Amino acid sequence: MKRIIIAVAMTAFLAVAGSGWAYQITVDRIAGYYSGTGGEFNITGFPGTNSLGYASSAIVNGGFESFCLEYDEIVNMGYQYNAEISPTNSTTKDNDTISQGTAYLYSQFAQGILSGYNYTAGSGRIDSATALQNTIWWLEGEISLKPTNSFMTLVENKFGAAGALANYNPSQVNYNVGVLNLTTSLGGNAQDQLIYTSVPEPATMLLLGLGLIGLAGARRKFKSAD
Repeated sequence: MKRIIIAVAMTAFLAVAGSGWAYQITVDRIAGYYSGTGGEFNITGFPGTNSLGYASSAIVNGGFESFCLEYDEIVNMGYQYNAEISPTNSTTKDNDTISQGTAYLYSQFAQGILSGYNYTAGSGRIDSATALQNTIWWLEGEISLKPTNSFMTLVENKFGAAGALANYNPSQVNYNVGVLNLTTSLGGNAQDQLIYTSVPEPATMLLLGLGLIGLAGARRKFKSAD
């Protein structure tokens, strides 16, 4: 029991302390999944992609499909970026928390259950990806022309027009969606990407490790009292 507790605590500590919860990832695009400057992006290099709980429908070419959050920032295809999961689901450009409309839509997409989305690679998926990207950009205040598509209708029917724009608060409704803050090797900002995962973040693992240590201490006291 003691060895298990020490191992968990050390793992949790290293997860938090080591490299600041940052990773080296590559951003790319795959023909049949995007059009123009928006649409689906392919993220590779993120550790444990399949073990972190990503839905299989979002896995393509060994990476997972994502959407960008800023309209006026760029990422270069095939380039490596520093990536860090925002603890507040905020973008690096404006420190804005994503909307619950965006979190809901991407969660549905990643699980392969987004109503009206064509998941077959080709022209149908390109059209769906373009429509979803424009909806996300509008929900995030990146474009002024409000899209008229099924995804906008879906999210406003669920939350209402104002509710779709409200800040995403995982403590109230958790869609397992976060923001990958991307920076260049020189520290400049790049287009932040969405990420779907259902596993605890390192801070949660640290609390788990500390909790186990506390339980062990209580168990030792009870034994001493016997």
